Amino acid sequence: MSIAFSVAIPAYNSAPFIGETLDAILNQTYPPAEVVVVDDGSTDDTAAILNRYAHRVRSLRITNSGPGMARKTAIELCTSAWIALCDSDDVWNPDYLNRKVCLIDRFPDINLACANFASFGPGAAPRHTHQPPVGWRETFAEVEDRDFVLLNDPYRAFLNFNIAYLSGTAFTMGLYQKIGGINPQYSRKIAEDVDLTSRLALHPTARTGYDQHLCWNYRRHPTNFSTSAEYRNLLGSALILQDHLSTGLIPLQRIPQVSQEVANRKKTAFLSAYWVGCYAEALDIYRTLPATAKPFKLRLQAMCCKFYTITTLS
Repeated sequence: MSIAFSVAIPAYNSAPFIGETLDAILNQTYPPAEVVVVDDGSTDDTAAILNRYAHRVRSLRITNSGPGMARKTAIELCTSAWIALCDSDDVWNPDYLNRKVCLIDRFPDINLACANFASFGPGAAPRHTHQPPVGWRETFAEVEDRDFVLLNDPYRAFLNFNIAYLSGTAFTMGLYQKIGGINPQYSRKIAEDVDLTSRLALHPTARTGYDQHLCWNYRRHPTNFSTSAEYRNLLGSALILQDHLSTGLIPLQRIPQVSQEVANRKKTAFLSAYWVGCYAEALDIYRTLPATAKPFKLRLQAMCCKFYTITTLS
């Protein structure tokens, strides 16, 4: 099967990393049809580095608008049937796109393809890999063939365990257009990618394949990840799902599971903020939790937050 991939990359102040990212993409064993980078008004040497790749990479500079809008612009400049996303600091393995082809060959009707990864860099735990919880494959695998999995309910699978990290995700332009593309209102919001991946998986025509092999490398570094910021990502994703509920995007039969997931993520965000000593922020999150998500131990922790907050202000 001959499959053409366009690679869409948003970049902002990516000078330390984007060269390595582009080298990995351009040296794939299955070459991309095109690579499109949108520079989101960088103030460092990103533009100069992109200029070195001008013979092989199409780039456009826009006024700083946030990662969502830069990604939207890159995708909508692409011309291939399949769009492969990559962030400007992550690194694909040499056979990344070839494995995407194998996944599509195995499940020819998929229009959304995700891949497993390993983390590296100063913010990564040693030998960290992204492994689903016990029972996830048994629950959501419609077909499992070696490393390749066809999901029976991609949206619920994503809620249960996120496999749709952007640098490992590809989708057809057709599916992207069916969901109306990226919503610019989330462009600057924390966890803005949750809106895109959730709506892709939620669409009734979505057919999703997952490659469990470690296909790419997620760079964790101080400017994209820290323990103290983890609660913000969790809260951000919860608020986007909450928006989806309030705007009527979620089908009636899915409302209970999404409502529960919003509460779960807020609860986890509260605990994350609590354990890193961000007591005021933890208390703010706690106040948004429904009573059913506030067991006795959590109430005690909220009381501690209140005490520490008052003590700090005294």
